[in-house]
Amino acid sequence: MSLSREEKTHSKTMAKEELIERKNPRLKDFDYSSLQAYFITICSLDRKQYFENGAFKQAVINCLKEEKERTGFLVYVYCLMPDHMHLLLSPPGDGLSVSRFIGGFKSKANRIAWEFGIKGKLWQTGFYDHVLRKKEKKKK
Repeated sequence: MSLSREEKTHSKTMAKEELIERKNPRLKDFDYSSLQAYFITICSLDRKQYFENGAFKQAVINCLKEEKERTGFLVYVYCLMPDHMHLLLSPPGDGLSVSRFIGGFKSKANRIAWEFGIKGKLWQTGFYDHVLRKKEKKKK
């Protein structure tokens, strides 16, 4: 059975839309390893509520703490919600970027998820960030 001309046109249009690249959420020409405070949000894939499981939630928090110790990043505060995580952090000043830290953490947390029976990817691609300005002070 062959497709009608309208179905073929719709199919081609859909294929073109799928090829459109996502906008890069990072600031152009900004050094994400600079000694700034960054507010980060990372989301579970399809916003699934994986972090309601207490044991898994604690394992992810432990993973974050281990990555913090390994890299020297300062993690001022974190909040692990059922389907996402917020972090307020700063790089150690040795050239390691926020992207590398988040990538390492997400990779390790994904392996932990597999141990808990979660299949496939745990996290959405990338993360959302906000660089704190001087007027936006961190409260200790």
